[in-house]
Amino acid sequence: MSGKGFFKGDPKNRAGMTALITGASSGLGAEFARQLARDGRCKTLWLVARRAEAMAAVVEAGRREAEAGGRAFPACRILALDLCKAEDLARLHAALAAEKPALNWVVQAAGFGKFGNWEAVGADWAERMIDLNVKAVVRVTEMCLPYMASGGRIVEIASTAAFCPLPGMNVYAASKSFVLFYGRALRQELRAAGRDVSLTVLCPGPVRTAFWEIGNETYALKRLGRADAFWMTDAPDVVRHTLRAARKGKAVVTYGFWNGWHRRLAQWLPWSWIMAVSRKLI
Repeated sequence: MSGKGFFKGDPKNRAGMTALITGASSGLGAEFARQLARDGRCKTLWLVARRAEAMAAVVEAGRREAEAGGRAFPACRILALDLCKAEDLARLHAALAAEKPALNWVVQAAGFGKFGNWEAVGADWAERMIDLNVKAVVRVTEMCLPYMASGGRIVEIASTAAFCPLPGMNVYAASKSFVLFYGRALRQELRAAGRDVSLTVLCPGPVRTAFWEIGNETYALKRLGRADAFWMTDAPDVVRHTLRAARKGKAVVTYGFWNGWHRRLAQWLPWSWIMAVSRKLI
């Protein structure tokens, strides 16, 4: 398959789709893999994350589900790569150059947050967040763009933390603001260049995933990330809503009642007020 002209128009109407998903070993990335695999039009999945065994488990569970439902399961390529490392980014670039897949979906779900003030987070974790949440997003997006099929969809995952500065998660919020602004600007550049490729930025709030096992460093954050908290959303619902929105070509997606209000309040209230609240919570 060539990197261009594989199909025209909305990918939901065509056969033989190929999807590349980063962060595919758990959380939202694994859920995107599961839901795209259930689409009979998806024939190939490229799964990228650090943990090969976890991705293999996602594939095996999906294959068993497909067999039970009498459905075909996509061919899967598992790439165990740490996108913080230049050599692993180069391996992904080389794999794409060698196979030249026609990518119909690219989902950038790799990312993490480490919360607390700057001393608690430390320079090493801060740099790793920047490497994965910012640098890898740009590198992977730009290495995939030459192989995007006409009518393809890119989903970049930011956060509701992207809407304003947040003390207690300063680097994380700033990194997700970068993803939001980068994605929105790149979307316009692609349109201006006449590329039939749509880019959607997902800004989820708290989702019931393993994300909170990594990010929680304070008692307040442990409460914020409680699975039974009323503001938490479920990954299957977030992904289902995002795929529908991306197919419609939406620029930014925020799922959930409270997350929608977070987005509005960040637009209406002075950031100094929001940061004052953030300092008390985190």
